[in-house]
Amino acid sequence: MEGNPIGRVSPKKFRGLGDVVAAVAQPIAGMVDSVAGNHLKGCAGCGRRQDALNRMVPFDRKTDEKH
Repeated sequence: MEGNPIGRVSPKKFRGLGDVVAAVAQPIAGMVDSVAGNHLKGCAGCGRRQDALNRMVPFDRKTDEKH
């Protein structure tokens, strides 16, 4: 599972939607960087968007356990 970024992160460790988007987008950004010579992976804007999405759509485990 080394090549699968989603498989390396347990869903229980996702704080919110931002973590899910980052798990998908960061490997893609890495591929674009290697082809185009950009520096997209791990940019400051990505971190801010990830934090904002986590605040807007948090995964509340306590609520999920009740259902």
